[in-house]
Amino acid sequence: MKLSDEEQKVLQTVLWYGPLSKQQLAWHTHLSRSKVGQVLEDLASGGWIVDIGQQESSGGRKANLYSLNAGLGYLIGIDLGVSEVKIALTDTALNVIGIHTHPIETRAGAGVVMATVARLIDDLLKQHDIKPERLMSLAMGVPSPIERGTGLLVSPPVMPNWEGFSIQEYFVHRLAVPVPVYVDNDTNLMALGELWNARRNNEGEKFDSFMVLKLSTGIGAGIVIAGNIYRGAFGGAGEIGHIPLDPEGPRCNCGQTGCLEVMAGARAILRSATEAGQRGQSEFFAQVLRERDHVTVTDVSQAASEGDSAANAIIQAAGLKIGQVLAGLTNVLCPSHILIGGELAHIGPLMLAGIRQSVYGRAMPLATRKLIVDYTRLGDHAGLMGSLAFALLSYLGQE
Repeated sequence: MKLSDEEQKVLQTVLWYGPLSKQQLAWHTHLSRSKVGQVLEDLASGGWIVDIGQQESSGGRKANLYSLNAGLGYLIGIDLGVSEVKIALTDTALNVIGIHTHPIETRAGAGVVMATVARLIDDLLKQHDIKPERLMSLAMGVPSPIERGTGLLVSPPVMPNWEGFSIQEYFVHRLAVPVPVYVDNDTNLMALGELWNARRNNEGEKFDSFMVLKLSTGIGAGIVIAGNIYRGAFGGAGEIGHIPLDPEGPRCNCGQTGCLEVMAGARAILRSATEAGQRGQSEFFAQVLRERDHVTVTDVSQAASEGDSAANAIIQAAGLKIGQVLAGLTNVLCPSHILIGGELAHIGPLMLAGIRQSVYGRAMPLATRKLIVDYTRLGDHAGLMGSLAFALLSYLGQE
């Protein structure tokens, strides 16, 4: 069934804002109520929309609400990280049916990792007795710049050997049936997930222009401007981890020196923690190194929670550096919110405190007057939720 522009607009609006009445749909889409009614009839006859019953309106009159038909088919959302992949299966109303989380190592190469992802998808479908033919769409977020138009991974610093790899082409050959496949940068999809969540909670106007930051092995930003994901002219927007801080600093995975990512990302924090243990500046890290030859992010978080001064100083220093870069972006973009996610977001309270200190202390007064710097609302599921919304929006022709 080919959808008209009005039908796509109504479907996308219901996806963004949840079950809506005819009056609410008319307000959001700027279509007349009679036109909305006609479009709803056509969509209902095609199986896209269902009437889910009545709800009291603010004026006391009952209004029928219309929702996406959950029985149309199924969606797969994939959030690929450097060391872990999350895969979710939902119906077309984005009700979660199942989630698989599995450790991976992107440095093992695209073939190894994608074979694991494909197997997990097969397992998820079999577990819930869903035939591949019922899949409507699949979307995947990856920690890499994605070339606009081709979907190819381009020079991914934390994913060596993935250069030029086509995830879409892989799934074309691997999946049992033809399924539309969409790929985007992981932080873009985190931002999309947060935007979807805000609109579903009637906070869309507050989240019209904002940033989502992922702090992990890499550091990246998803940018929303005027309600849309900003990807830049060629798809490479948001790579803030490669903004240079110190030309004489350590060499980054991207090949340059002194990038934010190598100065304040996970590897920088672990490097500093290891040095603190070796130099006798932290008994906690010294004990860890006596037991094994490396320090983990969990170790640093535990040390900070137990009051280890070296751990807290390391975390705060990283937060201050990250905030320094965000202060510059705040002056350029003037967002309403900066939301912090990723495995380092909750490594210790001084991470967020350091970020806030730099942003509020260094950005211009007008840009920070009402700015909120906080954790992501969806936590670890922001990217996964964004990938599912991306799968459906792309299928409906919006993204």
